[in-house]
Amino acid sequence: MKKILLIILSIIVIIPAVAPFFNSGFFVVHDNTQVERVFQMTKSLSDGQFPVRWVDDLGYGYGYPIFNFYAPFPYYIAGFLNLILSDSLLSTKIMFIIGTVFSFFTMYLFARNISGRAGGFTAAVTYLYFPYHAVNIYVRGAVGEFFAYAFFPAVFLGIYYIYEKADRLKSKKIVLESFFIAVPVALVAISHNLSAFMMGLLLIPYILFLIFKSKKRIKFILSLIILFFTALLFSSFYILPAIFESSYTNVMSQIGGGADYPDHFVCINQLWHSNWGFGGSILGCTDGLSFAIGKFNILLILTSFLLFAFYIFKKRRMNNEIIFWILLSISIFLMLPFSKFIWDTLPFMEYLQFPWRFLNFVGLFSALVIGLSIQKIKMKRIQFAILIVVLLGQFYFNAKLFRPATFNDLGNSYYENIDHIRYDTSKISDEYMPNNFTKPESEMEVPRDVIEPVFGTSMLLVNYKTGYIEFVSDGSGGLLKINKASFPGWKAEVDNKPVGIIESQSGVAIKIPEGRHNIVLKIVSTPIQTIGNVLSLVGVLVIIVAIIIKNKKLYE
Repeated sequence: MKKILLIILSIIVIIPAVAPFFNSGFFVVHDNTQVERVFQMTKSLSDGQFPVRWVDDLGYGYGYPIFNFYAPFPYYIAGFLNLILSDSLLSTKIMFIIGTVFSFFTMYLFARNISGRAGGFTAAVTYLYFPYHAVNIYVRGAVGEFFAYAFFPAVFLGIYYIYEKADRLKSKKIVLESFFIAVPVALVAISHNLSAFMMGLLLIPYILFLIFKSKKRIKFILSLIILFFTALLFSSFYILPAIFESSYTNVMSQIGGGADYPDHFVCINQLWHSNWGFGGSILGCTDGLSFAIGKFNILLILTSFLLFAFYIFKKRRMNNEIIFWILLSISIFLMLPFSKFIWDTLPFMEYLQFPWRFLNFVGLFSALVIGLSIQKIKMKRIQFAILIVVLLGQFYFNAKLFRPATFNDLGNSYYENIDHIRYDTSKISDEYMPNNFTKPESEMEVPRDVIEPVFGTSMLLVNYKTGYIEFVSDGSGGLLKINKASFPGWKAEVDNKPVGIIESQSGVAIKIPEGRHNIVLKIVSTPIQTIGNVLSLVGVLVIIVAIIIKNKKLYE
């Protein structure tokens, strides 16, 4: 009965956070390309690509391997849904809802394990309605970032679980547990690589603390090595190309300029209050969007700290809760200007662009310490009363933030319109186009045909799908220009025989011989992509085998 009531209460709590997705149409966010990306993912899947790397219509119709570099997991969810629903807009809304709802349940599972059911529910509500969560969903539209946010609790829970079980379970059991606990780590990596990097920074002190506390350190360390190695295997299909092939793109243009991290530190007063808005981040303390932890949340954090300090004074000893206070402090510190020396020192920090991204982890650890404070109150009635106060407070102060600025009445046909995707959507996000690519400056310059005509030669398009073009030429031959962006992986064949590809700043070209010929241009996996695919397959098989063995209890 209690479980049923908990499920009903959870549904009631979650509904306000996702209610806007039940309206018709969609709404404008900073990254206003989500439905179109879902449509492109679906198109690539239906054309037989897996894993999906190349999309055909983005990049001004020249195509590019966006899902080599832009973490793909949320779009796989929506893409497979869209194969069933045939509605990119609806599939995108469901994708947003899934990411939002997952954050509630993963936090509940983590906090319940360390602070009981009341503490777990309190933490879950706080995490769900954390103000920056609303910024990611309804202001920025940062799908990858709020999906990573949904999996953070599962990662920290998994590592904490291994720490607790290392001194009680046999080595064979811990190894099996480590294999499938690797899944949420991998899901963070393939949801948002920058979040995975930030998470890694915070996992270092977390893991060092647990190693210091562990009674079976060697077993715990070996389990962690297995966990992270398996996660790396699982996500290699994305991580390896993202690292080793990004040099072919213009992604470095996103570093510095308006996204230079020294210009985007958070002012201390903004943590208490900053006006809610739908604008951008600028130098100074008058940003167009909010970076507030929130007055209500700060009061809860301060109250929780007093309870924590009283507990230490009364018990005369520390407990594992202190690591969450440390991590909360680190997360806040890394957003403030005082931490600039760390940003200047640590490698790759410039890729994060915005220090306020650490608000994701402020939300994580503040929810945990608030939930843990409930555990210190032994009377169930008082626990319940505090839970109600927190719930009402989150509804009053923060639930109202989970609303978009404006809705539109644009339907599925608008988002799936190829001309719209090739220009309007493409110019919003074109950083993954090839280096020095000549981009169209107007919609009239976007190519209408995939093949440019050759004088004296007829062209008959036989088959055209994502990453594959087949046609028949007949005539005097010559140099044929094909309006596809030049990336490693393109292969050309004339009558089943490979021919060279001529690269340019506005597509690729091949020499067409005189006479009638069957010509194929297709994109295949590069060596790095092939290695990544194989490693990921190995990782998935290892996890599946571990789950099967565990469920059959063959490890007993």
